[in-house]
Amino acid sequence: MPAKEAQQWCVDVVFVGTYEPPRARLLEVLVSSTPIRCRIYGSQWDKLSSRSPSAAVWSSGSFTLTTLPRRWRGEIALGFLRKENRDDYTQRTFEVPACGGVLVAERTSRHLSFYQEGKEAEFFAADDPGELCSKVATLLRDDARRELIRAAGQAALYAQRHTYQDAWGG
Repeated sequence: MPAKEAQQWCVDVVFVGTYEPPRARLLEVLVSSTPIRCRIYGSQWDKLSSRSPSAAVWSSGSFTLTTLPRRWRGEIALGFLRKENRDDYTQRTFEVPACGGVLVAERTSRHLSFYQEGKEAEFFAADDPGELCSKVATLLRDDARRELIRAAGQAALYAQRHTYQDAWGG
């Protein structure tokens, strides 16, 4: 991979999604307290204060279905929910493992019904940024565990038939 491309795609933690204040707060704590290479993609992140620790890791670049998998090939892909919709899972719940990413998402009963915590994905309490930081730091220190979760998460996804191909009968 060329150096410029490696700099763009090779990160420790990635989040793809629209700006929302609760998401921004979690990411600000993560970026400021954990020594990681992080990248945020999505719309409305220009609402961040220029003093926000997350402002430096936000990328305004667009993405397509062909580049999206590369964005989730970071070591860890975060899955935040939209509180206004009362989400208990999102498409990212399935897209991240399908693309070979390690899913670290908000803990919900629905997420726990899809993946075994600590074996197929990792979860954290949405109101506990410390737990998020701890899970990320632990996973980044343990390559073997991360790879086991990556493979097990992808296997669980395919066993449950939550892919676009399953949904559209392709």
